[in-house]
Amino acid sequence: MTETSQNARPRYRIASLIMLTLALLGLLALLFTSTVVVPKFGKIFDDIQPGGNLPALTQMILSTPRAVYGLCCLVAIAMLIWKESRSTSKTRTLALNTAAFIIANVLLAVIVYAMFVPEIGIVNSQNGLH
Repeated sequence: MTETSQNARPRYRIASLIMLTLALLGLLALLFTSTVVVPKFGKIFDDIQPGGNLPALTQMILSTPRAVYGLCCLVAIAMLIWKESRSTSKTRTLALNTAAFIIANVLLAVIVYAMFVPEIGIVNSQNGLH
């Protein structure tokens, strides 16, 4: 083995573990947001605008049962951990961990967006800006 390939192995492993850690943290944040924060926003929307006109994305997220979010996040976490213990390809592991990190954060951003857009509209309409 050459010196460069020996140096590359630990770097792939470290990069892969960093991305795995970030992906797991992203999934845990997604799990918390979807099972704790989203229901609280549902109550806020009901208090401010009973039967109010919410965007379709917000309605879809609010109407999805918390168990679905929880199950999906837990399955994704279990799959990442299982994959980490079974994978032999360092490049594939790094790519999958990076993809999981990106997907978890995009989903988290979509949920946050869907919860805050109606709030901004409500505040603007109450201040006469709408």
